Amino acid sequence: MVFKPFTHLARQSIGKTFTHGYAQSVVAATQSSYASSTTPFGPFGSHTASKLSKHGSSQLYSSFQFPPTPSSKTANGGQLAPTPQDSREAGGLAAYYEAWQKQQGKFGGGQEWKQFQFPLCIGWKGPNALSDGKHVKKGDVRLHPDTLLDYGGLDRAYSSSAVDDIKKAEDVVAEAAAVEEVDKAIAQEISNLQITSALPFTAASNGQVSLDITSTSRTDPTQSVNTTSPTQCSVSLTDNNVPTPDSLVSSDAVVQLREAGRYTEIPAAFELLLTREMQPSVEAYNALLAAAIKLPAAKHQVVSQALNVYTSMLRHQVVPDTAFYTTLLELLSQQAVDVHRAKLAMTLKRLRYYNPGLGKSKDIFLLQSDESEWAILLQDDAFSTAIKVFDAAVITTEDRSFSSEAYGSLVTACALYGRIEDMLRIHAHLEENKVLPKASMFPPMIEAFARRGDLRSAVECYNGYKDLAIQNDMGCNTLVDRNDNEVYAAVIKSYAICGRKDAGGRFLSRIIESFNGNGEDAGARLRAVYDTVITSGLIQHQIDAAQFAEALDTTATRSLSPSARSNAFAHICSAAADHNDRKSAIEAYKGIDKTAPEMSMAALSMLALHVRCDQLDEARTFWSVLYGSRNAEISLIEPTTMYALALIGTGHIDEGLQHAREAFSRMRASVDTTGAQTQIKEKIDEAIERIGNLITLTGIVLSPHARMILLWAMSENNGPVSPVSEQLLAGLGPVAFSALSWQDIVLLLRTEAAMISSGMFLQDVAHAARFEYLMDKVIEQDVMVDERTAKVVEQTLKALETRHPDSVSKWQNARHKIIQQSHLPTLNSAAPNVAANTPGL
Repeated sequence: MVFKPFTHLARQSIGKTFTHGYAQSVVAATQSSYASSTTPFGPFGSHTASKLSKHGSSQLYSSFQFPPTPSSKTANGGQLAPTPQDSREAGGLAAYYEAWQKQQGKFGGGQEWKQFQFPLCIGWKGPNALSDGKHVKKGDVRLHPDTLLDYGGLDRAYSSSAVDDIKKAEDVVAEAAAVEEVDKAIAQEISNLQITSALPFTAASNGQVSLDITSTSRTDPTQSVNTTSPTQCSVSLTDNNVPTPDSLVSSDAVVQLREAGRYTEIPAAFELLLTREMQPSVEAYNALLAAAIKLPAAKHQVVSQALNVYTSMLRHQVVPDTAFYTTLLELLSQQAVDVHRAKLAMTLKRLRYYNPGLGKSKDIFLLQSDESEWAILLQDDAFSTAIKVFDAAVITTEDRSFSSEAYGSLVTACALYGRIEDMLRIHAHLEENKVLPKASMFPPMIEAFARRGDLRSAVECYNGYKDLAIQNDMGCNTLVDRNDNEVYAAVIKSYAICGRKDAGGRFLSRIIESFNGNGEDAGARLRAVYDTVITSGLIQHQIDAAQFAEALDTTATRSLSPSARSNAFAHICSAAADHNDRKSAIEAYKGIDKTAPEMSMAALSMLALHVRCDQLDEARTFWSVLYGSRNAEISLIEPTTMYALALIGTGHIDEGLQHAREAFSRMRASVDTTGAQTQIKEKIDEAIERIGNLITLTGIVLSPHARMILLWAMSENNGPVSPVSEQLLAGLGPVAFSALSWQDIVLLLRTEAAMISSGMFLQDVAHAARFEYLMDKVIEQDVMVDERTAKVVEQTLKALETRHPDSVSKWQNARHKIIQQSHLPTLNSAAPNVAANTPGL
C-alpha cells in the first residue's frame, strides 16, 4: 500500500492522539518522537551556535564596516568594539563612533578586539576524523556525521560551518569523554523509566547495530528513488534492518511477552517502547499484530486493529517481514470470505422475513440491527485491502512466499468475488514459489471459471488438482484437507452452468467406472461420491437457477441414499418457499424425513412463506413443528417476531404475545455463557421494541392481560424497554389494577420505580402518581415484597423525598410492621410459570 509522507507531523504536540484502537499509543508516540528519534542531540546545539555566530559577525560589519585593529577596546562583559579602517566607509557615523571609542577607552583594559569563540558542540566523529585514521569498529553504535538523516520537512540539523567545526576538532579524546557522559545520562534516564514502569521486564544493552544508508524515498517505503539526489538520505528499508541497542532490547521484551502468551501486556509494552523514542523491530510489530488479533472482544474490531498496526509500521519506516505479511493476508482474506458469505445469508434473511408493520417489502429487514449489520458489510473493504497488501509484499521482495493458508484464502476470495485475473496472478505466484496449495480452494476456482463461461479453464483447474491427488496417493506430497467429492461436484456443476449436461454425464460415468474393483470399501466410497456429486453439483445448480421442478425430478429419479434424498428435498423446500413457489415447496416438504435434523430448516421457511401469504392457519402447523423438532436458538428471533407480529396484526393479540414470551424464555435457557446471554437478550429487546412499534402504528388497544404479558417478557429479559413500557403503563388505570393479580401489581410497581429512578421521568407527574397508587396497593396487602422490588422502590423514594416526604415514612413503617409480624407467611413475588396457560403447547 502507498502511504503519503508524514514528515509534517514531526513538530506536533506530544498530547495529540488519535482515538481508534492501538493508534492512540502508536500514532501519538509517532508524532511526538519523530524529530527526536531521528536527530541527535548535538546538531541542534551546533545549528544554534552557527546561526548566532554568523548573524552576530555579519551584523557588526554591516553597521560599522570596520575590521578589528590592535587599538580596539572591550567593555561590559568582554564584548569588543572594532576600530575603523577607513573613515570614508563610516559615513556620517564617524564622529559618533569616535566619541563612543573615547568613552570606552576610559574603562578599557587595553585588550585587542578579536572574534568571540562560541563553545564547540558535542558531536560524533566520522571515520576519517578519528585518531590514527581508524574506521568505526563493528561494535560502535554511535551515530556519525555521514549517517545523519535529512527529512525534507525538517530543518537541517547541521549548518555547513558547524559541520566544518566538528570535522576540524583536534581534541578527540575530550570529545569522546563528553559523548560518554551524554550516553551515561541517557542510560540513567532510561533506567529511571524502567524502575517507575509497571511492565514486567527490564532493558539490557547487549545488541549490535549496523546502519545501512541508501538513498530512498520517505513517502513510499516499498519503492526506491533516484540515488543521485544529494539531499535525500535515509535508512535502507530492508527486512534485515537492525534497530538501536535499547530498541532491540525493548523489542525483544515485547516478543517475549508474545512467546509467553501475555497478549494483554503487549500494547502497554509497545507504547512504552515508543515513548522512549526507540525504533521498534519488525519482530515487535509481529507481536503487536498478534495481540491485535487476539485481544478484541468484537470480531469486527480485529481487522481495523490489525490495519492500525500495519499503518504504524509504515509510518515508522519498518518494513514488514514475510511472517507479518502472511499473518495479515490470512486475516484479511479470511475476513473477505466471511463477509461474502455473510452477505449471502443477510440477503436470504431479507428475502425470507419482512416487517408487516412497514409493508410487505423485500428491501426492509425485520430488525434494525440487521439493517446496521448490512450497512457494515457493504462498507467492508477487506478484499481490496488484501489484494493491495499482497501487491505491496511481492513488490518489496520478489521471491517472497506465503503460507498455503494465505494463498488458499486469497484465491478463494478472488473466486467468490469474481476477480479471475487476480486469482490467476496469485495462483501463479503460488506455483512459482513451489507452495503446496490447499485442496479447499479448487472448488471455488472451478466454479468461478464456469460462471465466466470458461469451461476449458475449469477443466484444466480440475486436472491440476487431479495431478496433486495422484502425487498424494503416491506419497509425494502432503495435500491437506483433501476432498475429492467436492471437486467432482464442482466439475459437474460447471458443466451444468455452461449448458453441457451431456459432458457432465460422461464425466460422472468415468468417476463411477474408476471405483470398479478398487478395494473392499469401493461401494461405500462410490455411494458417498455419487450422493455428493448429485446433491452439491447438479441439484444445487438447479436450486441456484430457481429450477425447482427440475430439482424435484432429479431428486426423485436419481439413486440417492435416503439421507441424501431427504437433505435434497429440504434444500429444495427451503429455497422454493423463499422464492414464494408454494407448490414446489409443499411437494418437497412431503419428501423430507420427519425425524431428520433438516426438517426444522424446511419448517422455518414454510412458516415464513405462509405468514407472507397471510395464511395463519397453515402457519400455526409449521410453528408447532418448528418448536417440536428444533432447539431454541438465536436464529429463531426473526421467525418468532415475524409470527407474533402476524398474529397481533390479525387480532390474535394475546396468542401472539404469549408465543413470543415463551419463545424468548426458551432462547435464553438454551445458552449458558455470558456473551451469548448478552447477545440474545439484546436481540429480544429489539424484537419487543418492534412489537411495540407495530402496536403504536396500527393503533391496537391492548387488554390489561396482554399488557402484562409484554411487561413480563421485558422483566424476564433486561427490564423495561423504552418507549414500549411507557405506552403499556399509560393504558393502565385503577379499574385495570383491580383486575390484576398480586404478582402483576408488584411487577408494575417495580417497573414504574425503575423508570422513575432512571431519571427520565423524575419530573413526570403521571408517573409519580401511578407509583404512589401502586405502592399503596402493595402496602395494603401487608405482604413482604422481594428484595429486588424493595431495593428499586427505596431508590425511587429517595429521589422523590423532597416532593413526597410522607411516602418515605409510609413505606418504612409498612416494612417495619411486616417484619414484626414474622408469624405471617412471606409471599415471594416471583414471576409465574411462563409455560402455564400457554397456547399452542
